[in-house]
Amino acid sequence: MTFQFNKCSEKSLAGVTLSLSPVDFCVTEGLRTKVRQIELVAAGKSQTMKSRHLTGHAIDVYAYPPGCPGGSRDWKYYE
Repeated sequence: MTFQFNKCSEKSLAGVTLSLSPVDFCVTEGLRTKVRQIELVAAGKSQTMKSRHLTGHAIDVYAYPPGCPGGSRDWKYYE
């Protein structure tokens, strides 16, 4: 299976360590600034200021399994 990232995903992957998945996915966020992490913690969307996003060792993704053009939040695609 091959993957191709769009420009938005490539931008989100800047500075991030990447491993491949058998499911196609969109990267929604990668390396974060401290300011961005503060915003997310303040909004209750993150719980820590020690996020691995701050070091480029984490990404947020949205799965697009075969036959599901709108994507899926079903946990089985993220395990």
